[in-house]
Amino acid sequence: TTRFDLMSESTHSALNQCLRAVWQRRQRKHLIGGLLAFASWFVPLFIVAIVIDRFAFLPSWARASAAVILLVVALRQAWRHGWSRLRGFNATRTAQEIEHSRDNLDSLLVTAVQFQKSGAAPGTSPAMWELTQKQAEAAAEKIPPREVVTLRDLKRPLQVAVGLAAVLLVI
Repeated sequence: TTRFDLMSESTHSALNQCLRAVWQRRQRKHLIGGLLAFASWFVPLFIVAIVIDRFAFLPSWARASAAVILLVVALRQAWRHGWSRLRGFNATRTAQEIEHSRDNLDSLLVTAVQFQKSGAAPGTSPAMWELTQKQAEAAAEKIPPREVVTLRDLKRPLQVAVGLAAVLLVI
């Protein structure tokens, strides 16, 4: 079999499925984190803008300026708290993140990903290459993405966003 055949066979492997699942969960976490940050800043600033407009009788150019500032501040916070961390899929980086969260892998996943990308280095035993791949596949089957990428960080921003939404509904 050629290196290309090995790569096409491995695209549906447990290792690649695990890497994709962890990456997708991390992307969702960052996207949701950004949305929650946006809501947490947009809603109170919107309420403040409405109150100021109600009592200050601002001209239309000042209202438009306030709306632009409100939007820019909320988008900046969304960028800082999640959207800036959205990344394209990189198997090696994802494997490193998994290994960082789990102590017992000792670069097994990164090595397997590197072998998948470039094949075994000259002078490397094919048996060792196969063993590394099998061990990485077995390890990947036991890794639940929810343990690698926890959503606990989003609990507080979610509570704030829901509280602000409730305040907005009451008003």
